[in-house]
Amino acid sequence: MSKLFLLNNSKSILLFPNGFSFFKKEISGNILEKTHSNTSISFLPLFAKDYFVLENPETEKIDIIYDLFPPLLIPKVLYDESTEYEALGSQFDISEGGQMKVEEMENYYATYFINHNELNAIQKISNTPSFTHLDSLIFQNLKDHSFYNSDNSLAISINDSYADYILIMSHKVHLVNRFSFTSEYDILYYLLNLIKQYGIKVDNCQIIFFQNKSTKINEIVSKYFHTCECIV
Repeated sequence: MSKLFLLNNSKSILLFPNGFSFFKKEISGNILEKTHSNTSISFLPLFAKDYFVLENPETEKIDIIYDLFPPLLIPKVLYDESTEYEALGSQFDISEGGQMKVEEMENYYATYFINHNELNAIQKISNTPSFTHLDSLIFQNLKDHSFYNSDNSLAISINDSYADYILIMSHKVHLVNRFSFTSEYDILYYLLNLIKQYGIKVDNCQIIFFQNKSTKINEIVSKYFHTCECIV
């Protein structure tokens, strides 16, 4: 998974709800990773400067991969930039200001919000960070694989207590969202319930795992979905 998180630069930071991870590529080509779970975003500058040996925010080039909340998916034909900032308030904390981010995902705009505290911590590291939502990153990687052209696919990125997913039907994105879980069987239940809602048969749906470190999850899901792929 480390290769997935290194984009344009040799340093990247993954932000998730209860912490953050650092990724860097050495001259040798090796990719190093360090995760700080259950850590406030206020500690991000201190730990990043130490891990990356950063000196000047004016010159540092760092990729920021956002996974604090799933994006708000808006059809392009309905998108109105003048009202979407307020629309994000239903899912994000926009009360103290920040920046709205917009990324294309086929016929949709995936929108999300970097609040003031998050932005302040990031700008202490780099004045010109490059932002990408994790779901956008997963979607771009999906398009590079042959199974993107299958009839129905569910791409799932699994964290410790939640999973982001992208539902693709007839080669088009239909849904991007997140669900919480407490056991591996919760994941199976949610997947079965989701495809039932969309009228998809189990034997006509492909599961693609991203960031899945649990062999038990793979074993449980593969008993019901005969086509399971893992992207590492």
